[in-house]
Amino acid sequence: MPPLHCKSYGAGIGLMLSLITAHIVIPYSAAAEDWIDELAVMSLEELTSIEVTSVSKKSESLSNADAAIYVITNDDIRRSGAATLPEILRLVPGLDVARINGNFWAISSRGFNGQFANKLLVLIDGRAIYTPFFSGVFWEAHDMVLEDIERIEVIRGPGGSLWGANAVNGIINVITRNARDTVGGLVSGEIATNQYGLRSLRYGTRVNDDLYYRVYGKVQGKNTSYADDNTHDDGHLGRLGLRLDWEPSSADTMVLDAGYYQSTIGDQIIDTVGSFPGFTQITDDRRYNGAYARASWSHKLDVDSEWSIQTFYDYQDYDVVFLDDRRRTFDIEFQHRFPLNERNELIWGLGYRFTSDKITSSDSANFNFSPESRDLNYYSAFIQNDMVFYPDRLKLTLGSKFEYNAFTHGEFQPTLRLTYTPNESNTFWGAVSRAVRTPSRSDNDAIIDFFFFNTSSFMFDTFTIVGSDDVESEELIAYEIGYRVQPTPATSLDIATFYNDYDNLISTRLAANNTGIFDNTSHGETYGVEVVGKWKPRPQWLLEASYSFLQIQLHRSAETAEGDSAHNKAVIRSLVDLPGNFQVDTSLRYVDTLPNQNNPSYIALDLRLGWQPNESLTLECGVQDALDNHHPEFGSGQFLSQVTEVRTNYYVRVTHQF
Repeated sequence: MPPLHCKSYGAGIGLMLSLITAHIVIPYSAAAEDWIDELAVMSLEELTSIEVTSVSKKSESLSNADAAIYVITNDDIRRSGAATLPEILRLVPGLDVARINGNFWAISSRGFNGQFANKLLVLIDGRAIYTPFFSGVFWEAHDMVLEDIERIEVIRGPGGSLWGANAVNGIINVITRNARDTVGGLVSGEIATNQYGLRSLRYGTRVNDDLYYRVYGKVQGKNTSYADDNTHDDGHLGRLGLRLDWEPSSADTMVLDAGYYQSTIGDQIIDTVGSFPGFTQITDDRRYNGAYARASWSHKLDVDSEWSIQTFYDYQDYDVVFLDDRRRTFDIEFQHRFPLNERNELIWGLGYRFTSDKITSSDSANFNFSPESRDLNYYSAFIQNDMVFYPDRLKLTLGSKFEYNAFTHGEFQPTLRLTYTPNESNTFWGAVSRAVRTPSRSDNDAIIDFFFFNTSSFMFDTFTIVGSDDVESEELIAYEIGYRVQPTPATSLDIATFYNDYDNLISTRLAANNTGIFDNTSHGETYGVEVVGKWKPRPQWLLEASYSFLQIQLHRSAETAEGDSAHNKAVIRSLVDLPGNFQVDTSLRYVDTLPNQNNPSYIALDLRLGWQPNESLTLECGVQDALDNHHPEFGSGQFLSQVTEVRTNYYVRVTHQF
């Protein structure tokens, strides 16, 4: 792939446009007061006081959270111009988000990125969507109605003490909106270079003062992306869903939501074969079908005490060209929070998960599982205590999660966190945590055949990688320090640093007779820093800049993975509200080279113009990746799916509420 040369004048135009439009709104008059009050985004004080729940499984202020957390609000989603959940996650510092082709993504936190990244726990309203197939996420299968997202809480760093295995390098928790907030109808359509269709179709209603519900759906098509050869990564998807929120009393809250999704997307796979030239290209479609139902009940005992219970059932049937993974999952979790005394608050919980799968392969597949079917049971318990030494000043958190699984049996994941808040403007925090990534079905039961030309015998031979029952959990000891400050009402700064020590990393050990076996021979360290700064020079203008640095040092057979994540990433955003209900939003993103993927660094510019002529109608147009016609983001290190390049995307969207 030739080096990518970005047009510097394009970046200059984008930033100049933001500055010019910002200066348009600086003059103030009484006539402008109405639209300023209506359109000004939240103040920085309001942004830093957003309530989050993913850090400690209870509501707390973002500014006082003892973890590296970034919150994407509903307004951020709308003004990002993004059409998919992975695109939205590009805003988060320290998060690796790279497009492989028109459908597939590589997403991870603090390193170890790849199409099958397995150290990031992803939740939707607390419902885990990772698959035990490889301990990761099929991002292409989990599309959402973006207008229904309340916020996305992203934690960089371990959260295993509360959330359990696989919350190693981070947690993404997508929280959807209460049905009370979506009364009425909404329809949104889009025409774009990369995709088209009905983005959102929703209708919500009020049954009585305590009961609300909404139904929703979407139908979307994807066009092929850019490649030197013919591509086969187009597709279409559909989704239907229902959410019901009921408050039968002032102490009780109940939620029921369910959904069904179906998608067909194109894929091209390069597979090895035992004849000349040693490989073949398979062109076929992937099909994802699934349904889920979730129910939760929260009960307040008093002001500082509550309990909750949540359960869900999930069905998946994923046909990924050469494999068919049919999976059923049942999960139930109970938790209880209460004060022990004036200075100690305890939260504890119990959980159980059952998953049953059947993974079948085609006759010609080089990827098989033995056994094909497994029924797996997971049991868990956690306990955590917040000790307040000085109210609103000094807090110590101690806790751990204890889990039992069929592969490695008992696991524990403790954490110690300290928060010091000398005043309302400054917060210091630090943490030491242990987290594990338990083995997946692939680690234990996969059988993968590769064909190669043996120069000694001048014949094609087979190299086989097999899973092992002896594989243990990957371990992490993480050390984190963070600082948040709001020196003025118009500025804020958030800094997080970390050092991660990994042991028992799963890799391939060579054995006799052209065989490789999964085992825990690798280890390594990562360290880095993540910085986010915000400034509101005017009530109607928000500037945000973020930078992250990551260094990865892996040992033994895992060294090549060092080049799968960028050392340096930076994002600059400008959000401007203009008279007449116009908005001009700009985002400039830099991503460093990926040596293992043979990908050069790139700079991407996104521009969005929004206009709301009345309360019910919103018009948007914009361009994404405006600095070049196409560029790669994640490439040649993937051996399964065809790699393509991201091309410039022009879009027009119309949203009508009624």
